[in-house]
Amino acid sequence: MRRNEIRRIVELGVLADGLNCCQLCGQPLQLSNCVGEQKFGLEHILIIKCKFTDCGLVNEVATRSKHQTSNGRSAWDVITKLATGMINGGFDETHVNSLLGALNIPSVSQKTLKHREREDGQQLGQIVIVMSERSLAVSFDGAWQNRDTGRAYNTLTERTSDIVQIAAICGDQSINIHMNPSKRISEGASQVTGLTFEGGILKRHGHLVKSVSAEEGLRCFTQFVASSAKPFLIGQNFDVPV
Repeated sequence: MRRNEIRRIVELGVLADGLNCCQLCGQPLQLSNCVGEQKFGLEHILIIKCKFTDCGLVNEVATRSKHQTSNGRSAWDVITKLATGMINGGFDETHVNSLLGALNIPSVSQKTLKHREREDGQQLGQIVIVMSERSLAVSFDGAWQNRDTGRAYNTLTERTSDIVQIAAICGDQSINIHMNPSKRISEGASQVTGLTFEGGILKRHGHLVKSVSAEEGLRCFTQFVASSAKPFLIGQNFDVPV
């Protein structure tokens, strides 16, 4: 591959549908007649001219699918899927764009990724609401594990994080527990969560947070879970042995 060659992510089915026929004369389009491209980060639209001289229409051919967001706007599926992968893998936009850059794939703006992350979070929240009407819904976040060091801890042998908060809801009953970590919370994690742990005291944005030991917190949590016959768990960035 040439050093300056830029790769594209293409959904073959979407591209095939776009090449199926000219929007004016209905004749098939060909990639060899591509005269330009519109770029939007990971998204791009091919500009393809109809090969028939009696037509010659310049067609815009999409290469990826879209969906409608909650605010009525359209968004590219690939960005939403990328944001979902970020949440699941515990990555931030810096690490994602570093990976894309290594593959010679255009980067995605931080603002766009944050919009899609919020979209994913709203959908996840709807799932929790529906499931909590029938069973116990629990959410937990293992926190970003690659901030500050630039290294991602993705295995049980390398993971060094502590669970500092557990929240659950079951009908009208709920529980929200903060637990003292075994070590100081890193500066990067504090910037995200607002939590600090100094001198055995847990604070959020400088205000004291009522907290218990990890053992006591997990004991209370398991008792709460045991009160429901159908627990439903949702986790984010969670890969810690309990």
